[in-house]
Amino acid sequence: AEGGAGVVLASFNRAKKLDAPTWASWLAILQSNALSVLWLSRLALSPAAEQRLLASASAAGVSPDRIIFSDPFPSGEHLAFKSLADLFLDTPGYNAHVTAGDALLAGVPLVVLPRETLASRVSASLAFAPPAP
Repeated sequence: AEGGAGVVLASFNRAKKLDAPTWASWLAILQSNALSVLWLSRLALSPAAEQRLLASASAAGVSPDRIIFSDPFPSGEHLAFKSLADLFLDTPGYNAHVTAGDALLAGVPLVVLPRETLASRVSASLAFAPPAP
């Protein structure tokens, strides 16, 4: 996003991969740029959990309007939808696997914080792997 424009931050991971420290860091990112939005998937996210995330954002001073939820994308169209994001934020405790690969295939760069376990290092491995011939 050029000229101080907003950035579309996205995470299409299942909701159970999102922990409180990661959510707090994403809200801090949104607090630092009032024009940015966070795009999340409703995959395996209950309406009650969605409302809790929105309430948490509001309590942190982030307008709930800046948190966008989408239903799972139609098969065959998911890469086109994902390409609309500017940056994919991965969950550090349990990374995206196929979802991270899809983001990279869609041309969306990943932000990942690899940890010690295999499940927390998958998307970093994908991001730094040489392209296939």
